[in-house]
Amino acid sequence: MCSGIHSSPKGAGAFKQTSLGRRLVLIDIENYCGKPVLETEDVIGARASIELPSKAGSGDLFVIGTSHTHNFLSAKRAWPGAEHVFGRGHNGADVAIIEAARRHLTSIRTFEEVLMLSGDGIFTTLMREIGERGVSTTVVSLAGQLNRNLAKAASRVRIIDREPSPTFAFAS
Repeated sequence: MCSGIHSSPKGAGAFKQTSLGRRLVLIDIENYCGKPVLETEDVIGARASIELPSKAGSGDLFVIGTSHTHNFLSAKRAWPGAEHVFGRGHNGADVAIIEAARRHLTSIRTFEEVLMLSGDGIFTTLMREIGERGVSTTVVSLAGQLNRNLAKAASRVRIIDREPSPTFAFAS
């Protein structure tokens, strides 16, 4: 279950609410949960692990990408207020997330921070472009799955580990 994800002490505070209070949160939910098939309970656990410690603001925009129909339906049930994007096949969810983020790039200055919850290298150019616009970027990745170039493109990096406990804490 995805709720068993815990943060490492490195990069503490990456999910704190910003002073403007508006963030664009891009989530490759299958990557974040570390598994290809998700149940609604997995997404509920992921949502709690993201929203509760980050004190999600009313202006935050969550974009959740999936690459399997079953996962898309699970995500829609568990996270009805988010923008859901879908792409089939290898990198399908990644491409759908990038396309959605690019649609929001015209108003990217209305966001103080963009968080990318995936360690996939395909997001490197996107994070670099957002950073060049003066917006802070944070990449959150499972341990051992962070692409080196993506890490270099981000303003901050947050590594999370999976542990058997169902509790979660981002801040130290």
